[in-house]
Amino acid sequence: MDGQWKEIDESIRRGSRVIETSQNQRYKSIVWTTLLEIQKQFDVSVHILEIRCLAQGIIPEKYVRNIRAIGTAGQTALIRSRIGIAGAGGLGGHVAELAARMGFGSIVCVDGDDFEESNLNRQTLSRYDLLGTSKADAAVGRIREINPAVEAVAVAMKCTAEDFINCFKDCQLLMDCLDSSDSRNHLMQAAVELNIPWIHGAVAGFRGQVMTVFPEDQRVAGLMRVSQDGKGAEKVMGTPSASPAMVAAWQVQEAIKVITGKGTLIRNRMLIMDAYQGTVQTIEV
Repeated sequence: MDGQWKEIDESIRRGSRVIETSQNQRYKSIVWTTLLEIQKQFDVSVHILEIRCLAQGIIPEKYVRNIRAIGTAGQTALIRSRIGIAGAGGLGGHVAELAARMGFGSIVCVDGDDFEESNLNRQTLSRYDLLGTSKADAAVGRIREINPAVEAVAVAMKCTAEDFINCFKDCQLLMDCLDSSDSRNHLMQAAVELNIPWIHGAVAGFRGQVMTVFPEDQRVAGLMRVSQDGKGAEKVMGTPSASPAMVAAWQVQEAIKVITGKGTLIRNRMLIMDAYQGTVQTIEV
């Protein structure tokens, strides 16, 4: 097998090209069609090929703008990561899309619901032809359309804490895209049991909130358990189309920081966005 890997790495080097930017910077990149040719030749996943590209300092072209922000080491960390998305509706659909484009290597999407017509105003994955079908399956289908190098898994079921533990046992990070406190409490229990962080997101009307919680942040978790049911707030305040996108974008930025170790996390504090008033604030928790 060692001999084959040498051949694969040599094929990657031969297939790469040197790009010079307008700022006179140079980098090596490789395009998707070349990676597919190498995949067919050696029968190895594109996911693995992208890892081997980055190990040689060769950037898959789709990640060039990522590299300028998080570096080759950061992109490698993302590609090697496995994250879980709990909920594939308004928040989860946007999170899945952004995570796939960013290049998180493995994504597990869990949601027990099917699409309804009332989802069409805000859930980016919903379409008329998908009404009555699984949200989790739609999330994985979209991920594979955007970035086939991502290893995506769908779990179409409503989960208890034990179920979440089984679904997410190999993940490094969980994304809370749920709409009820009961489900969120189950996810928190799973995160503590698995000893991994989770990123909370919630939407109601024009408002949203985001925070990152680590297993040792028990005081924060306690506050979350006594919070009101998010689904009830949504029913009272509605959900404009852009609100889930606003919150999901912040959640994915937090996920990038957790996995790459870059930036300052929204931890032990909560980011509160109010698009109606045009304000953003953080509160200590």
